[in-house]
Amino acid sequence: MFAFASFASGTRAPRRRSPTSNRGGRGEVRGAIPRFGALVPGLALALALLAGEAGAQATCERPTSTVARGIKCEVALDGTGDLVMSESGLDHTTTIAFAHAINAVYLGLSGRIDIDVSDSVITTTGATTRAFSAVHRGSGSGTPVVAVDIDVSNVVAASTGEGVFVHLAPQPGRESSSGEVVISVRDSSITSGGTALYVQSEAREKIDIDLTGVGIETTGPLVHGLYASQTGGGDIEIDIQGGSIKTAGRLAYGLHVQQAGAPDGEGGTESGDILINLRDADIEAAGSAARGVQAFQSTTATGDIRIDARGGSIKHTNGGAPALYAYSRSAVGDVEVVLEDVEVVTGGVTDEGETTGFNAPGVNVYKRGTTSAPVEGDVAVVLNGGSLHAMDFYGVYARHNVSSSGNISVALRGGAALSTGGTAANHGVLGYHQGSGDIAVSLDDASVSTTGRSAYGVWGY
Repeated sequence: MFAFASFASGTRAPRRRSPTSNRGGRGEVRGAIPRFGALVPGLALALALLAGEAGAQATCERPTSTVARGIKCEVALDGTGDLVMSESGLDHTTTIAFAHAINAVYLGLSGRIDIDVSDSVITTTGATTRAFSAVHRGSGSGTPVVAVDIDVSNVVAASTGEGVFVHLAPQPGRESSSGEVVISVRDSSITSGGTALYVQSEAREKIDIDLTGVGIETTGPLVHGLYASQTGGGDIEIDIQGGSIKTAGRLAYGLHVQQAGAPDGEGGTESGDILINLRDADIEAAGSAARGVQAFQSTTATGDIRIDARGGSIKHTNGGAPALYAYSRSAVGDVEVVLEDVEVVTGGVTDEGETTGFNAPGVNVYKRGTTSAPVEGDVAVVLNGGSLHAMDFYGVYARHNVSSSGNISVALRGGAALSTGGTAANHGVLGYHQGSGDIAVSLDDASVSTTGRSAYGVWGY
């Protein structure tokens, strides 16, 4: 079980590179692959380049001046070693369908994808095209600690499809994939018609995403700001420092993170944790039924969900969904949400001054089991300072269902101000337990106000 003080304050330490990484400084040759510079008009190259180990081959293609394709490097089925792409100073537009601007495909037996792009402008206009695409289909045997490593800094990216797309899964007929997915994006912007940052891993190792000073905007239904899915049992850790994420379509979440467990070798399943750390980040989902932040664990998971936000805002400026939703069906594991000096809002106000939004809780935290698969674990929410306003639903909704056990605790302190709007029974705080365990709600230098018929300030049930 956890304590409220389980999160360290301050910003995260700089990312530690894997010991297997041979990332060099700016302008260096890394492995045996030369650094590519800006595109040269009229140049068409198809090069077999040594990558990493001796004898390993990566075939790379660059566009001509008349065919605006992207830059693609591939390691074939029998290849080994690393695939490294390093670009700086690009100003490139692709116009053909499926022509991803930076495209890495690894089909080999072992090795990693390493992409490093800086100081560039990347645009894709063809149908279903990505600014960055990394697909790793290597075998788990011999794969480095980090299977996919993407580092982006000072880049303006606009795409019709995903902004950054990563998929780590084994080639059919091979053993399961292994290796971490590590993504770092700094001082950049991504505007996309598809999910801005899409990561899917089937490996047992973690997904690790850092965003610092990044602006993300998406349009269209089911087009998320950031989507991370781990089905191999590894951790998911997301750290966002500053910047903003805005989505506009129906069911288009700001952050959408989900995790499933993997076989543990003893007839069961196991997984790591979901860890989301937000520092002065502004997240807004404007479409109907679109959640600002969602973290979900399936019935095969066995880890915790922990969301720690300090400063910034989390908003769902429409109806039918919470601003923040943490939902665990993990057999064992806790769910903890800590918000410090964060503005949480559901619903909105039209230009005519009318309020919008319905059935939109502020923070919804849920631990759920079934009769055949009961679960256990604590549910905890802390609001330390900041404000929360929920439209036409509860401000904080913390619950266990009938097939779950564990405690529920909600703490408001440090000047936290919670309010609900609407005419129904929109309680300020509802702790709802159908299983076995305690409910504790505490207020210390905090305020709760509600509107609506039979709308309680605090209710434990």
